[in-house]
Amino acid sequence: MMDNRVIEFQAWDTRRKVMLCNVTVYGSNFGECHIGFGYDYAVEVYGTDFIDGLEYRDIEGDGDWCWLLDGFILRQFTGATGMNDVKLFEFDIVKLHSPIKKYNGAVGEIVYITHGMPGFVVKLVFGRPYSFYGKEMSSGFTPSQLELIGNRFQTLELLGENDER
Repeated sequence: MMDNRVIEFQAWDTRRKVMLCNVTVYGSNFGECHIGFGYDYAVEVYGTDFIDGLEYRDIEGDGDWCWLLDGFILRQFTGATGMNDVKLFEFDIVKLHSPIKKYNGAVGEIVYITHGMPGFVVKLVFGRPYSFYGKEMSSGFTPSQLELIGNRFQTLELLGENDER
């Protein structure tokens, strides 16, 4: 029996430098996409002066709704949860808690690869990436051994890289 996979997205607003959680993704026939979220959530994240750069409409029967048409990077939910049942998203930075001494404490980033067997992997700062296969990882580790410690957009220094977000 196959598990039902939850499709969920977050988005990094590259102009305002804020993370938008649980956004709705809309596509077009031209391969472009934009994201939508409720007005109340927009006020919570941006404050009352957020309107500049956002599309805004009062949709009858659906409440007030906002769209961000560009200037964002999507983060997809991997379908896995790490330590303490925290959802793991693409571009999250994680620390591996492994019984194998050489990997215990290793830091990596969750990325999606399209070559070979496509899927989410933990790209370690050193060493080879480890793939997610359902609830297991290719090395025999499980996502529950991954501690979320940040993400590429808000804590890039954890990967030892420069801050050029």
